[in-house]
Amino acid sequence: MIGNEKRNECDFRIENNTRLDMDKYCDTGYFYYYLDMTIRGNLQDCGCPGNQIFEHYLDEYQNCTVLTNGLFLNYFYTSTSLHGLSNIQLVKGKMNIQKMKIQNLSFLENLTTLKIRNLGTGEKIVFNIQDNLKMTRFKIPSLKTIENVEDAGIRLFNFENLHPEFCLTIRELMWFLQQEVSFLNLHATICDDGFGNLDGKTLCHFESMSKLAENCIIILGDLYIGAGDEKYINKLETVKYLFGSLNMRGTNLENFNFLNNLKYIAFLGSGVHSDLKPVIQLISNKNLKNAELSGVTNVLVSNAPFLNSLFKNSIRKARRTAIIQDNHPDIFQHLNGSCNLINTADEVLRYRTALNYSGGNCDPPCVFKHSEVSSKTIKSFPNCSMVYGILVFNQNTDMTSAEIKNGLSKMSILVGGILVENSNLTDLSFITGPWDTFLTLYCKMYGVFIRNNSQLSNLSTMTKAFLHGTDDGECNFEIKNNVKLNVGRVCDEEKLPYYMNMRVEGNLKDCDNHPDIFKDNEGKRRITTFDYEIFLYRLTSEFVGGDCGERVDIIDEKKIEEESSGGYIFGNEFYSFCGFFKARIKFTENVYSIK
Repeated sequence: MIGNEKRNECDFRIENNTRLDMDKYCDTGYFYYYLDMTIRGNLQDCGCPGNQIFEHYLDEYQNCTVLTNGLFLNYFYTSTSLHGLSNIQLVKGKMNIQKMKIQNLSFLENLTTLKIRNLGTGEKIVFNIQDNLKMTRFKIPSLKTIENVEDAGIRLFNFENLHPEFCLTIRELMWFLQQEVSFLNLHATICDDGFGNLDGKTLCHFESMSKLAENCIIILGDLYIGAGDEKYINKLETVKYLFGSLNMRGTNLENFNFLNNLKYIAFLGSGVHSDLKPVIQLISNKNLKNAELSGVTNVLVSNAPFLNSLFKNSIRKARRTAIIQDNHPDIFQHLNGSCNLINTADEVLRYRTALNYSGGNCDPPCVFKHSEVSSKTIKSFPNCSMVYGILVFNQNTDMTSAEIKNGLSKMSILVGGILVENSNLTDLSFITGPWDTFLTLYCKMYGVFIRNNSQLSNLSTMTKAFLHGTDDGECNFEIKNNVKLNVGRVCDEEKLPYYMNMRVEGNLKDCDNHPDIFKDNEGKRRITTFDYEIFLYRLTSEFVGGDCGERVDIIDEKKIEEESSGGYIFGNEFYSFCGFFKARIKFTENVYSIK
């Protein structure tokens, strides 16, 4: 059964069948996947419904170990009455606990497993603790497992608007990290009243690299690596958990190999001020060529309640900022210039580790900052697959097309535009993607202009440009006054026939029709149908235009449904042909017969 677009399940009820033992079906077949089924009143059910708990019936839950339909609690309940849920071991579905006068969730002391259903990066909250203003601790001591019935999906929690002193222990945070939990809001700090049993993992408080102990598994505190700390860097090779921020400045380090074992980062800072500080800062490390944290699988960041209004449209309301600036210019060359410390193709892992990048090495991304392309400026052309800028080729372009193509070889997407004007170029072979693939051009703010190039004679690779304009139309696209350029040769090749607003004039040859367009009519300017269509349409009209005599401006834009194949155009709604609307025929040199 497939639910709605919000990922809600179908309404599925099995009720009041007094001889039906549902217990033996609950976890078999596809029943295993459905967590919101309503099953009650049968001989045996699949557990107790957690979405229909009423305070005066809570004693009836004393014998329940499984809750179906999640667990929904609100302000109707007291902390005393909730001990009726103390034997619950498994909750199937979403947990939603709001507006309660409780201090923690210890009434769920035997809860071991939360069973959820979420596929991919669908933003579905599975554990919501919200508006519980007296709540200072999480405190579900036996909780061990979050089980997602889907193969892969985010596990989105929300801890929002709790007591200002609400905190999580190191052990609880380790569990959230290991269970691949992400947070919509995390209004919490780290508890400072001892760290309990950490399964034998060595915890080190960070003061400085020189004072840091050997063999730390867990670092608590903001990790600062500065000039001169290179000699202590081997101390970090065993670190798996960082509870704090990472700040590296002014070092001679070339990579992050010393953090290969770092798997988890949790930056809860100091409560309401925590997300004013970046999670990661990499500044002025002149030799840093590779900053990939390839082993990191989860990043948790707290956020301030009073900032929520700024991020209402963002699923991640914490800023999750990384500042990367004044490092080696090739720091992200291995990623084609894309600013990313945790590179992965896994969309769920990418969601858990996503950061907002800024700084000189990231902002603005992959911008060509010069107004002209020349042998001097092309040396600073971004080594990126997606480049931002307006590429201008003119009389100052002192390069051949082959040299330009080599300089632009990594670019497959250009956001901006192209101007080729008054240049000495003979062809535009550089307007392709890598390995002569299609170049995608997002040009709604500018366009493509090819004009007044006295030596330009070959436009063939322009057919490999895929232009994206505005929502209301196409890019500006002009090919004008190139006296050696036969545009007609390529007007109907590859992508060019799609551009209805392309302005072509003043070239050696423009996008006119084939000179033999009326040869089948013995030169007579007439359109006829195929014989078997003669009962539908036969048209003889007054024709004007370049193929019929004197050239005219084509302004008729009446739409027509037609299909072009093998040199023919056929349809049944023709208006005067030579004054045909400006879409297809204007650009079809190869059309040699109209019937």
